[in-house]
Amino acid sequence: MKGISMFLIALYPFIVFGNNKQPNIEPLMTSFIACDASFFSQIHKSQNELVDYGIVDDIHSEQTIITVKNRNNRNQNYREFSKPMSYKSLSITGYYDSVLKLGKYGDYYFWGFIVNNSVNEIKADLDFLTWQELEKDTIYSANAQIRYEKDDLTTWHQNSSTVSGVKTIPTKGTVEKILLVEKTPEKTLLICSIQGFLPPKLLSTIRPDLETDSLAN
Repeated sequence: MKGISMFLIALYPFIVFGNNKQPNIEPLMTSFIACDASFFSQIHKSQNELVDYGIVDDIHSEQTIITVKNRNNRNQNYREFSKPMSYKSLSITGYYDSVLKLGKYGDYYFWGFIVNNSVNEIKADLDFLTWQELEKDTIYSANAQIRYEKDDLTTWHQNSSTVSGVKTIPTKGTVEKILLVEKTPEKTLLICSIQGFLPPKLLSTIRPDLETDSLAN
């Protein structure tokens, strides 16, 4: 009996801590903040670390996506992780993916994370970004950019006048891209938004996950 007890004591650190290892999601968050296709490439690179969270779905050899049941339905446009991911002091509990298509008023695509922290806590952990207040204690933006109709697919300009979501309509022919922290009645979101009048080729360069997903249509 004594020998068994000593054996279990020796194994205790591995039993207690062996399954609690957190993946290094620094590269994932860095790519996400860029609000472009590099995020999906990084998910693919990190998929072995992320598989325990029940969040990755392959589409082909170089891209990986996180799916939701229906990005057009507000009750089905999110996916809870099997357990929270940690980034600095943040607890990331799910993925959010929403689409609004408003015809002559443009299209609006939102994707990112559900975070179990306050808006101020998220801003504090991402203090290397310059945050602009859109609604006090509720919505803040960073990395706001705009593309004009005659620009090529890779050209973006700084945009200090962007307002999130559908509260203002982008000028005809323009596309806006922005990182948002938003407190909603149900959850706190850290999300990217691309909105306005998007040529299909531009959309596919930023959101390659939409190309093979019928929910985007």
